[in-house]
Amino acid sequence: MVEAIIAYVIANLLDVISTNKVLKNGGKELNPVMRWAMDKFGKAWVIPKFLLAGIALGLFLYFGVLWLVWVAAAVYGAVAVNNFRIAKKLEDN
Repeated sequence: MVEAIIAYVIANLLDVISTNKVLKNGGKELNPVMRWAMDKFGKAWVIPKFLLAGIALGLFLYFGVLWLVWVAAAVYGAVAVNNFRIAKKLEDN
């Protein structure tokens, strides 16, 4: 279980880092919930992002669906990889 939680947290951190890199290079946030958080909270958008991620993690663990923690970690990881690719393309242009 600890490994799944660590993977989930790292994937979320990489999502934030890669999202900020995309935004810094002129890209846009496509997730409407996070776009709203960015508009509302500015650079502190990570607070509601991590709050929502924490709530989701808590619910997964409460209901005993550890496999969903792994799935969410994989999805966030894939999003981060894609964000880094987009950021690199934006940098090169």
